[in-house]
Amino acid sequence: MLQVPETINKRYNHALSVMQKGKGTLVGNQEKLGMLTDALLRLETPSAILLGEQGVGKTALVEQWLCEHQNWICISLNIEVLGALGTDLMVARISTLLSDMQNIRNAMFKDKDKPQKKMFLFIDEIHKLYRYGLSKGSSAAMNALKEGLARGKFPVIAATTDYEYRKMVTDDPAFDRRFSKIVMQPPTNDVVLLILKKRIIEWTKAEKYVPRINEKILKEIIDLTNAYIRDQVNPAKSLAILEGAVAHETRIHLEKQKDTAITHDTLAYVFHSQGYNIDSPVTAKTIKQEIEKRIKGQPLAIRYISDNINSTFYTKRDRRKPMMTLFLVGSTGVGKTETAKAFAKAFFGTDNALLTLNGGDYSKASDAALAQHFIGDQMAVNKQKVILLDEIEKSNRQVLFGYMRMIDEGIVRDSNGIERSINNTIIIATSNLAGDIFQQLKENMQLDTQKNPDILTDKLLELWWQREADVRDSLTSSGDIGINNQIKPEFLERFQLLIPYLPLAKVTKAEIARMKLEQFIQEESELGYRFLLPERLTAQDWQTILPKSPYENIDRVSVMIAEDVVNTNASTTGARAINRFIDNSLKPKAAQVIADLKEKGQPTNGNFYICTNGNATFESNSRMRSDVKVMYVPVTKINDRQYIQQILTKISDKEYVQQA
Repeated sequence: MLQVPETINKRYNHALSVMQKGKGTLVGNQEKLGMLTDALLRLETPSAILLGEQGVGKTALVEQWLCEHQNWICISLNIEVLGALGTDLMVARISTLLSDMQNIRNAMFKDKDKPQKKMFLFIDEIHKLYRYGLSKGSSAAMNALKEGLARGKFPVIAATTDYEYRKMVTDDPAFDRRFSKIVMQPPTNDVVLLILKKRIIEWTKAEKYVPRINEKILKEIIDLTNAYIRDQVNPAKSLAILEGAVAHETRIHLEKQKDTAITHDTLAYVFHSQGYNIDSPVTAKTIKQEIEKRIKGQPLAIRYISDNINSTFYTKRDRRKPMMTLFLVGSTGVGKTETAKAFAKAFFGTDNALLTLNGGDYSKASDAALAQHFIGDQMAVNKQKVILLDEIEKSNRQVLFGYMRMIDEGIVRDSNGIERSINNTIIIATSNLAGDIFQQLKENMQLDTQKNPDILTDKLLELWWQREADVRDSLTSSGDIGINNQIKPEFLERFQLLIPYLPLAKVTKAEIARMKLEQFIQEESELGYRFLLPERLTAQDWQTILPKSPYENIDRVSVMIAEDVVNTNASTTGARAINRFIDNSLKPKAAQVIADLKEKGQPTNGNFYICTNGNATFESNSRMRSDVKVMYVPVTKINDRQYIQQILTKISDKEYVQQA
């Protein structure tokens, strides 16, 4: 067995080794084999560099090339092992490498064999030389090798990826031109299929367990890897999935002692282990239920979103692209961001599966790459997210152009230049433009008088049909008055649907307030405190309290928030005012009551009642500020309704805490 002479190899930290010949199993690339031979038979510069993405088969090509030339030998150099000597010594060794390769050839070949036998040096990932002795953009290691290459001292085969070649090799034109370029492209699907079949035959001949697999499944592997795994190339990525599928079925075979077969479910399992869901883990019905539960007063949006969900699940989609692309338009605080969170929860199990890019953070042309890199970096591990492009009209147009490619091709580049697939994502863009048109729709529909604004009527459909073109025109032509923030029509057309969000009706605001209050109560319950809201009142009760109001089955606090808190600035904040009110008014009052009890050493295992302060517009004409108050009833009094009613209506927070 041929070996590199120990005396020489020791000087190189044993970074040199004889390369194994291939088994003659390579499929395709016959033309590249011929090109490699031509390059290495050049009289003055017998050196070649193989360029291609990781996994395209550069090393396999060299192994096949050696297999076809049995009298030829390659010595492989491991740059990182050599680099362990330290930069200065490593660079010194590189400067003598080609001369020592001649000595290795003389030591390994007898004189009579030299005419028939040839030796070559193979340097995989040659770009790694760049970082040794780097100064002012020049690499001492590359400079050390450059002279020997120029003189053709010894034939060299190098290999690197396209990206690293452009980044680290082309910066030194003199080094670059020493090599003949051989560009390797990923094989066609038909060639990949042959490679997979050949690999299965090899495993079978090696007497390894191979589950049953048909050609249809092999083709599915190729299609799925092309769609989902965008940061690798074939045949490597299809071979990896095939090997993973065989391993999975082999485990089942060993556990259950029965023959197995690779099916679509096997592939779904293997892809899921790598962070891809080729089949949705939830049903269309479940997703629609989550959206309907959380989005109130938006019957048009619910209808269009429901239609899109059905299309995603029940018609064939292009797996290379995002699962859904939706453009949500309407004034602020009407449920657009909540819709994105609902999608994250429904599809991916948590509201936190949401990647938000605020348009105002990407307002310069130079931000286009930053936006792409931010998304790409986030996709490196967890590929299942909702990507929210919030207030898209505030983004620079160059940023929008970058998003267009992302939507069209289903890929984005991270900060390392690696392409990441985003076809397991949902892309949602939002805009607050065209608010005046939606306000007119609200007035035409008399939404504030409707008892159930969640019902989609023929009148609303007709009104939207009449005004949709105006909304599109406002988005793409007009923008905000005095601000050049229109959205390019070609960007808007990238989205499957334009989904309208109407200003919220009063009933809807009250229902949202109730939801948020119940959420607060649940959070406090987890901390061990029992908070209660006033009882829900009937429509008849509300007609007595607030004549001609649309309220039914809702409590006083929720209506107070809808009438007196949100309504005062609904056009600029919408339902966001509810969150702000709870954070800035209710929570501090609740915390203060609890703190006072704690500081006095009194128990907190009774009931905390949330009620109005008596200044709601439907309770008083005093014009004093409407607010909530929080009252505590000890456990000994929680069944005394007369006492509770007296406390809630006649005693202020301070007076009650003093008595409690």
